[in-house]
Amino acid sequence: MSWILKQAEDILNRVDQQTNAAINQHTLKSTSHDESTSDASS
Repeated sequence: MSWILKQAEDILNRVDQQTNAAINQHTLKSTSHDESTSDASS
């Protein structure tokens, strides 16, 4: 059953990377003051 733990770990790592990427993107957007344009498009 260790393969289940390994897969779970891989999924968590992937989610963690996606979360960090989203945070970095949001930080870049907010610092460059593009928040209003991105909010309007979404």
